[in-house]
Amino acid sequence: MAIAAWGALTARIGETFPLDRTADALWLSMTEHPVGKILLRP
Repeated sequence: MAIAAWGALTARIGETFPLDRTADALWLSMTEHPVGKILLRP
């Protein structure tokens, strides 16, 4: 936990989708190999 508090961990964000495009985010995760994490935003 302390490593995260120091800012030593980072996560690469590959794509960001609004909640109404959740199906598109799921499709991307199942059909392609995105570089980074797929985020859903409100």
